[in-house]
Amino acid sequence: DGGIFMTLYYRQLDFMSKWGSTTMKFPAEAFVCIDEAHNSGLKVAIAYPNPGNDVLNIRTGLKNARVEVYDLTGKMICHQEILGNITAINAESWPSGTYVWKVMEDGKVVESGKWIKIEL
Repeated sequence: DGGIFMTLYYRQLDFMSKWGSTTMKFPAEAFVCIDEAHNSGLKVAIAYPNPGNDVLNIRTGLKNARVEVYDLTGKMICHQEILGNITAINAESWPSGTYVWKVMEDGKVVESGKWIKIEL
């Protein structure tokens, strides 16, 4: 019917050995815009692995979007069009540290976060 199922596995912090899971179904009409998804606690893009090394992956279902990466001084060090569900960004030449990534759609930030590069 166009809806999605989401299964979440979690560990309760007050009971270190207690695990649980829940499954939710969202109808297709539940999220007609990004704000509705955010209001429901869902992300429209994620960065992984975090921390990472030579590749920063951005996973999103957005089309006609781009990702921008900034160092902590606010200097843009990378920008790349999002062409598929996973956009791999070569971070091999970047120094170790913390970076801010932003997914942009129609000139607006729709998701952002921090990514940490470590040397292995």
